[in-house]
Amino acid sequence: MKIIKKYYFVTLFLILILSFSIAGCSGVAGKNKNAANVENAKVSTNPDGIIMEISVGTSDRIDWKTAATITGKIKNVGSVDVDSGNTIIGRLQSCSAITSLSDGPTFKSEEFDSEEITKNNGMYKEIILDGLLASTVEKECTIIGDVCYTYSTELIQNIIITTDKQEYNNIVAQGSPLNVKGIIQDVSPVDTERKKLKFEIYIKKKESTKGVVINKNNYAEICSESPVEDISILNVYDAEVKLGGTPLKCYENDKETNQFKLKFFDGKEQTELNRITCSIIVSPNDSADNYPTEGLKKARQLVIKLNYGYYYQISKNIEVVKT
Repeated sequence: MKIIKKYYFVTLFLILILSFSIAGCSGVAGKNKNAANVENAKVSTNPDGIIMEISVGTSDRIDWKTAATITGKIKNVGSVDVDSGNTIIGRLQSCSAITSLSDGPTFKSEEFDSEEITKNNGMYKEIILDGLLASTVEKECTIIGDVCYTYSTELIQNIIITTDKQEYNNIVAQGSPLNVKGIIQDVSPVDTERKKLKFEIYIKKKESTKGVVINKNNYAEICSESPVEDISILNVYDAEVKLGGTPLKCYENDKETNQFKLKFFDGKEQTELNRITCSIIVSPNDSADNYPTEGLKKARQLVIKLNYGYYYQISKNIEVVKT
């Protein structure tokens, strides 16, 4: 009886292990909407990228007889490390309630190398407007801070190459202003041997961000003193997509391109995801690793990188008091 009982528990243990193994494999088959895990070593999921924090002395009140120092602290709170050498533009502007002791402007703009704040490590760069005296003209003053820079969204998605349609919706936030929210993978025949792998990638700007996506080549224009005349530079981003190291061709409105435009720019919540479509034609001879084979599941990595400029603005209300 003891021997039978012993083998009963051994058999039960093996059945449980086999069950978990099957569950793990079936999670990437067919149309499972949570099909693959995301390989992302970054910790931060903050969508704001590079931000500015404004402080005025030790409180939010200024005595009109006292000189005040306005400080803008710029730091990286997102998950992407800014490339060393990128230029970040920071700008501070005070209101008419504050006048300069040196008769200088109440506006300051600085360009600086991003090396000091390349990572999300708590380091920051300061922009300072000091020697300022509050007047009694207004009782409240709004300080405005702007930051313009280039940034990116990076995602490495584990996928399964199969002849079945796949949907990947369980995607973690990438810690950037633009996020990949979902991927639909499909396959179709091209001829007797070749097949076309197509990926529909759904992009969304995080509603919680306080900025605007800009063409990466024009980001500095937003932080200049001149108004932006060409609005076509707004909401533009580039996309690079690779399957196992092989670049994919991407399309918008059936036209091959690597530059895309967000659909919404009205300050309201995006209610529709922006879609880009990327594809690759594979054959069993020259691209066997990416070739869908009936009955086989091949683990691969889909690498998605979105590149763009970004404009972040913050304001702070300061009370002007007379004591």
